[in-house]
Amino acid sequence: MKKGLLFLGLIVIIGFSANAQTNPTPQTLPYSQDFNGLLHSSTVFPNGWQGWVLGGGVSTIYKTTPATANEALVANGGANSAAGAIYNFNEKIGFLPSGTKDPALALSIETLCKKDITVIYNVMVMRDPFNGTTNTRINEVSLQYRVGTSGNFTNLTGISYQNTGLFQNSGTTGQNILLKSVILPSVCDSQAVVQLRWVVRDVSGNGNRPSFAIDDISINGLSLAPVQPTAITGLTTVCDGATETYEVAAVTGATSYTWTLPTDWTGTSTTNTIAATALITGGNVMVTANNACGSSTAQTLAVIVDNIPAQPSAITGLITVCDGAIETYEVAAVTGATSYTWTLPTDWTGTSTTNTIAATALITGGNVSVTANNACGSSSAQTLAVSIDNVPAQPSAITGLTTLCSGTVETYEVTAVTGATSYTWTLPTDWTGSS
Repeated sequence: MKKGLLFLGLIVIIGFSANAQTNPTPQTLPYSQDFNGLLHSSTVFPNGWQGWVLGGGVSTIYKTTPATANEALVANGGANSAAGAIYNFNEKIGFLPSGTKDPALALSIETLCKKDITVIYNVMVMRDPFNGTTNTRINEVSLQYRVGTSGNFTNLTGISYQNTGLFQNSGTTGQNILLKSVILPSVCDSQAVVQLRWVVRDVSGNGNRPSFAIDDISINGLSLAPVQPTAITGLTTVCDGATETYEVAAVTGATSYTWTLPTDWTGTSTTNTIAATALITGGNVMVTANNACGSSTAQTLAVIVDNIPAQPSAITGLITVCDGAIETYEVAAVTGATSYTWTLPTDWTGTSTTNTIAATALITGGNVSVTANNACGSSSAQTLAVSIDNVPAQPSAITGLTTLCSGTVETYEVTAVTGATSYTWTLPTDWTGSS
């Protein structure tokens, strides 16, 4: 009974060892490998690479089943290498299939936060024993993929490669080197593990088989981080203390947004819209779109903070104006003002939106006042008190003698007239006198 159990245990252990395979460590993108650092004498696969055996000899179809075992890297390979194996072909690696061995080359990549994964590589023939008589083998190499580390592989189409029947059995220089490029299906986008596998199949003929090599691998994809948001909408000139809404169109794939405001401004948001309160100085409003794969390039909008204009300077112009006269009043231009509002005494006429007004004085005095305005509001008013002066009334009857002797001095007088500042006397011809 114990012997039976021991035998069963050996069967289990042997069976496990025969089917063991190593899954190589996924390599991050962008990835490139030209094998220039791999010594010809090395038997160690570069990081991310692994040799596998697919079980049994090579077939006329590409096997898609999982590998049955690991296959070592054989050093110092060349076109003279004739045994079925995976070879270090001197700054390139490849394989030679046989009737008893179906080798495959595996490369593991990580595609997290990448899409439209493009795989580019050179493929070539190393050994080609084709002689047209005893050796007429045509074999074909292609690429497969699977997501994860288990399950069958899927063949990629349009990138198969065959030997051309050009005899070569020495050296380490590849022949008929072709560049292959393929975009992996979307199922490979943003995956922790995607395994690529180069495989071979028999196409036609008999005799010895050719060997193939892979070189100059380059793999990359497009970022799944959000694209730059569209132009920010919102006012570019904002009044100090005012709240303005800024917005960008929703970005596909974005899960949040990061807004940056000018110094002293306030406002927070993780959406594509923010209500920002402008304070003191201008600057840039910026926003990025974010997701688990990163952040977009920032979109920027330059903004200016505007203030209510200062009170205008003192008004210049006459403070006593004759009834009906036109007088010009003026203040110095106020920084930031876009218009001015003038207010005149009752009955006065005149309009202006500049820092100067021509006003017609009528009937009564009062205050001439002005404010400086812009989109943020109006300043406090500057005021000038003015009064109206009228033409004096006719003087009262002149008092004094109406008959005088020649050469006599006589005084003539009228009652003082309200508002009169002077009087003009006119005398008969030859009379003298002034006042």
